[in-house]
Amino acid sequence: MRRRASDTHVHYDRGVPPDAEPTKPVKRRVNRAAWANVVQQLLDETGDAKNQLAAKVGVAPRTVSRWLGLQMDVSERGVRAVAEAYDRQPLEMLVKVGYYLADEVTIVKAPRRRKPVDEEVAIIMSAQVSRQTKQLMLERLAELRTADKLRRINEINSMIRLAGGST
Repeated sequence: MRRRASDTHVHYDRGVPPDAEPTKPVKRRVNRAAWANVVQQLLDETGDAKNQLAAKVGVAPRTVSRWLGLQMDVSERGVRAVAEAYDRQPLEMLVKVGYYLADEVTIVKAPRRRKPVDEEVAIIMSAQVSRQTKQLMLERLAELRTADKLRRINEINSMIRLAGGST
């Protein structure tokens, strides 16, 4: 029996033809050397230290060292986190490090919402102190911010009263 081209066409209302070959999921991996090059380029371009990159991305500084030393794989999520932290296109970076082939993706330049970097938190997270100390420092930072906000509100209310207004 001769097959027609329409015999193997996927009909969206009927699903995949019953005799179609099952497709295996593709196991994807990042090329470690390409990833190390991307990370090193980011560090060189921005002047950031490894611990600053780690703080921006939310990983341990040792992880960045392992990436650079070709000792550790990075996940798709990790590549995307680095791309987001440095305002790069995630898909371009994933293609650059071999996770996707260029013909597998269509990269569309879209306006990016940049997540503001909290410099105070980044400094604390990059400090070479224990996790417990970092936690205490973050709690103290939150207390300082609350006190500063209350001080500003009181000062604004004082200015309004001095101007003859009321709150």
